[in-house]
Amino acid sequence: MFIYISLVIAIVILVIYFISFSKKLKIKRINRIIKHWRQPRLDSYYNFERIESYFNHVKKRYDKSDYFVDDITVNDLDLNDVFIYLDRTSSKIGQQYLYASIRHNNTKDREIIHTLSEEFIDNPDERLKIQLLLDKLNSNKAYELEKLIFERVSKPKYVKYYYYLLISILLVINLSFFNIKFLLILLPLFFVNSIIHYRNKKVIDYFIQGIQQLNIANYYAKKLYENKIINRVFSDIHFTKSINKIRFRSYYIIIGESLNTPVNILFWILYELINIFFNLEGIIFYSLVDKIYALEDDIHKLYNYIGSIDAGISVSGIRSTETVCTPKFTDDKILSFKNIYHPLVPYCVKNSLTLNHQSLLLTGSNMSGKTTFIRTIAINNILANHLNFCFGDQFITNHYQIKTSIRVSDDLLDNKSYYLQEVLRIKEFIQDDNDYSLIALDELFKGTNTIERIAISNSVLKYLNNPNNIVLVSTHDIELVDLLSKHNYALFHFSENVNNNELNFDYKLKKGPLKTKNAIKILELYDYPNRVIEEAKTISNQLTNIVTHKD
Repeated sequence: MFIYISLVIAIVILVIYFISFSKKLKIKRINRIIKHWRQPRLDSYYNFERIESYFNHVKKRYDKSDYFVDDITVNDLDLNDVFIYLDRTSSKIGQQYLYASIRHNNTKDREIIHTLSEEFIDNPDERLKIQLLLDKLNSNKAYELEKLIFERVSKPKYVKYYYYLLISILLVINLSFFNIKFLLILLPLFFVNSIIHYRNKKVIDYFIQGIQQLNIANYYAKKLYENKIINRVFSDIHFTKSINKIRFRSYYIIIGESLNTPVNILFWILYELINIFFNLEGIIFYSLVDKIYALEDDIHKLYNYIGSIDAGISVSGIRSTETVCTPKFTDDKILSFKNIYHPLVPYCVKNSLTLNHQSLLLTGSNMSGKTTFIRTIAINNILANHLNFCFGDQFITNHYQIKTSIRVSDDLLDNKSYYLQEVLRIKEFIQDDNDYSLIALDELFKGTNTIERIAISNSVLKYLNNPNNIVLVSTHDIELVDLLSKHNYALFHFSENVNNNELNFDYKLKKGPLKTKNAIKILELYDYPNRVIEEAKTISNQLTNIVTHKD
């Protein structure tokens, strides 16, 4: 009797322990989700090869007339770092989808994400329930789902013979009941099937994670639809019913992976032998592939459904914790903003500007913030057009496509100089002048001599400043001020002051051109030899006098 009582007490203690442990795990999970929603995961590893995969596939499929942020602009604006800051998603599907949304301008997606983000801000409890479901899709394996949408299995030409082999084996087994010698025929058939099985294994292993994730994603898609917010925003998720029809066929393919553990090794061996002997895995896999291709659109709808929900959660996190605004769009050549800032610059100084049928010529001292300011405008314009929010108090813009030439470098592999790289890049902007564009340029043509640089820059900037474009250009070439001020370029600058032998920058945008220089002063502050400093000043004065005399 004592043993039974002790056993019952032990079971009760274990149940209480597991309930308590489960609650602690859930609380820990909730705290992790809330933390990641409120702030960027700067300490996390981001595998951009996997994150970009969905975007790269989408880019190939969509019409060439669609606008995509190109790789050069991503590099120029540090857009991957901006993405890391913005990413508050709970699933890998949402992460891929958010990245694609930043680089692909899709009005419908923008509106859905914006609507969802507002709902999530107003309903935090419902949002958390959704995040807990999406967190079930946060395994790295979930990256594999998009393969089923875009990649194709190369089916062997001899697939139809798999069925003949299966029929032959079944026939031989039946005949062996009459004469056991017929079993000898099974040996060559088993050998042939073994070769076929392991050839197919590489293809199956490549897609098996995607198939597994399809079932998981479809299950949680239906769970998400039970939430009142999702049910209100999405009128129908009929695609889950279509995908549900292939789940049993897919289970047979997936089960092998779950059995491939030390605990289940005997069952796995039996499973493999059956597959080899009857070639079942190959037959079921290739018939499943045909069904998956037939459901390609539904799988993509499933992916977009989950991705847009998670992207909406990410945007709601930004809008709840940052000073952001909803942009206003115009059909005119206008760019106007108040107190915008760069999300990656700590304690960033906010600036305001209005360009009405004008472009911007920005002068300024070294390190004064010219390039950061241009990047800030370009990044906020991308976010305005793609995700419907901006970092600042107000942002009025057109549906500008972003084109940049900021971080140009020599291409040693293609044997292209810095100057030639920039020439080719700017040529793209000149040729592609059909749509409204916001063109961000930093120190144009600095890879060539001063006289030609100023002459070429003047001509190119005048040409680019057409009725469809707003050009944002920073420069040290003061000569461009007089040349371009007559051609609808608004003149602004950043400057510094020197206190106690230290350069101090206020990073505030000021009207008009810069009238001071600090390059030699920086040498002086960093203790260059007096001989170098004085000679530099003398030559600078002489060159200035020559230019002034010529004018």
